Amino acid sequence: MEPEASNAQTMDNNAINLILACLETMSRDVAILNVDLEKLDTDVASMNGRLERVEIQRSQPSTPQNISPTNTPETLHQMQ
Repeated sequence: MEPEASNAQTMDNNAINLILACLETMSRDVAILNVDLEKLDTDVASMNGRLERVEIQRSQPSTPQNISPTNTPETLHQMQ
């Protein structure tokens, strides 16, 4: 039969190993979350840039784009 001190030390080692395994798993999970947060930060920055461009375009005076020219006799003659 093993001495009690040896049994207690084995149990302590098992507990420490279990705690270390849990910490390693948590560390990996945190690393994955950090990558996800960095990607999210990049996506938010990209959307912010797009929104700023849209706001700038909306604040600029609009110019008529799809207005057909007035048909004058000269332009009709040029079309023939």
